Amino acid sequence: MTGQKMKRIILLAIIAIAFLQGQAQKEMNWWYFGSNAGLNFNSMKTAISTTGISTTNLPTPVTGSLNTWEGCFSISDINGNFLMASDGMTVYNKNNAIMDNGTGLLGHNSAAQSGIVVPFPGSEYKFYILSVDYGSGTNGISYSIVDLSLNGGLGKVITKNISLLKTGYTYENIAAVSHSNGTDYWIIHQKGTTFYVWKLSASGFSAPQTYTFPLATCGTSGEALAGKLTFSSDNTKLISCLYLCNSITTASFDPSTGVVSDAKQRTGLAWAYGAEFSPSGEYIYIGSLSYNTYKAKYNDFRSGAALSSLGLTVDNLQIGPDKRIYGIKRSTRELYVIMDPDNGGTDVRVFSNYLLTNAGIGLPTFMASFFNAKAKEKSFVCTDNDFRYTVEINMSGAASDQPTKLIWDFGDGSTPATQNIVASQTTYKQTHNYTLTGKYTVTITPYKANGTALSPVTFPANVVDCVFKTNRMIRTDLQNTAIKATNR
Repeated sequence: MTGQKMKRIILLAIIAIAFLQGQAQKEMNWWYFGSNAGLNFNSMKTAISTTGISTTNLPTPVTGSLNTWEGCFSISDINGNFLMASDGMTVYNKNNAIMDNGTGLLGHNSAAQSGIVVPFPGSEYKFYILSVDYGSGTNGISYSIVDLSLNGGLGKVITKNISLLKTGYTYENIAAVSHSNGTDYWIIHQKGTTFYVWKLSASGFSAPQTYTFPLATCGTSGEALAGKLTFSSDNTKLISCLYLCNSITTASFDPSTGVVSDAKQRTGLAWAYGAEFSPSGEYIYIGSLSYNTYKAKYNDFRSGAALSSLGLTVDNLQIGPDKRIYGIKRSTRELYVIMDPDNGGTDVRVFSNYLLTNAGIGLPTFMASFFNAKAKEKSFVCTDNDFRYTVEINMSGAASDQPTKLIWDFGDGSTPATQNIVASQTTYKQTHNYTLTGKYTVTITPYKANGTALSPVTFPANVVDCVFKTNRMIRTDLQNTAIKATNR
């Protein structure tokens, strides 16, 4: 054997599910809210806006069992089949009937976010329901467990009302995001000046991590505690509204550690109630109960820059699985749609009498992670070896919104690779050779025909030297010995 390195060609299949201008997965495809109102994103339709614009791929309006002024949440499976919905007090099964043992949960439908459904780590059929009491209540935050393998798939609440946080009055917010390990979850709640963060794993909830900041508050009961907490789709930024305090808090979040940091608060935002991030996280949109609706770039908002009016009268906003942002106005059937949230909301459309019944002020709470499927990191890749990366794309939405090419940037200073999108093809591969060890970020950015960049997919590449020098004549592989292949 000579001193020349033997090249091992190892196939590294990193699957990054990137639903471009569509949904990452379909867990949020059924919305139930308001006075038995609902939207079905599995079935799309065309409607005419108030300005006469024919708009395709709008969710079909439906009715459901929930009758709630504020709090509501639901979940579907990865194929978009409806599983359950709740107002924090009663759980409804996939037939919109009350689930077995599904009454008497300790949330409240008058909470801005009365709860959220989170998958049970390591289980295909179990889910956690986090329930949140309203501001004047004393039940705090509790959890229940649903097992959908029971009753022929209709499910049953098998554990109910286990207290997670009970310290007097309750702030009406809750959020959940995926842990960066791809298995566990983080549950986040803001109570006054403190953020509580629980890690949820297969063994249950950890003790809460707490992070306290010098934030202004305006009361300890009722509407002073109402407002929505939401995350960017990459799980790294949060925004929390307190409508009676006329304030919004933004902060950074680390999905690998659960640490909340760099919290900043802005006041003087009249009755700010429900804010939402654009898919890329660059823009935020703010609905308020004073009917003013604002927009800003996230970083500009944090620096105190003036807000722009969106020209809408919207109470609450929620990003859809199609990456548009939807808004409602209480006691009406109107639907508001921000068609281009990553472009600053220059195209906003209103659809009169679109819903089948009236909205309240609440929209369903979902895990932000559902809106951004990410690749899972392999433990390592080796220097001086060719590695093949794979991205799968599920095209949906209007043809003009779909990408025509992908730009692959491997994060090591090499020239990015361009790959054209081919009709009916869903799998795209690129091979790359890292020459130096280190931690790199692979970024795959889709572009539309007009050159507009869509939301990128990113994942890490941990590159190590897999060869140990024993002498100039002998080299021994220390790693990858069990996964060698000869794919070039």
